Amino acid sequence: MRTKGISTVVATLLMLIITIALAGLAYSYISGIMSARSAVVLSITDAVCPGDAITVTVRNDGTANSGTITVSATAPNGAAAGSCTLTLNPGTSGSCNIDRPAGVPAGTYSLTASAPAANPVRGNVYCTTAGV
Repeated sequence: MRTKGISTVVATLLMLIITIALAGLAYSYISGIMSARSAVVLSITDAVCPGDAITVTVRNDGTANSGTITVSATAPNGAAAGSCTLTLNPGTSGSCNIDRPAGVPAGTYSLTASAPAANPVRGNVYCTTAGV
């Protein structure tokens, strides 16, 4: 009794297609890891509200220089409360002060830190006194 199988041409094509698919999968996985590790990764690590200013501390957890980071605040009434800028090297933190506008009531201010090569990050800080 003689059994039949697939031809050598079909077997070769199947092995070639599987090899190309595995190489493409490996490439997409490795390129995703490399780009994620070399990007700018921002985080707001601290925010305090002493008197008439908001002090925001931002950290660059990536492996690339951040460029100009803009930190902006929105007052509890929805109005823009000001902004400040800083530049961070990889693995470092920095702080900047945002002057609060006069007459804005106490409440929760929304903070946003953004840089050209990073996703924006958001945070909040509660200020107990009105801006002066």
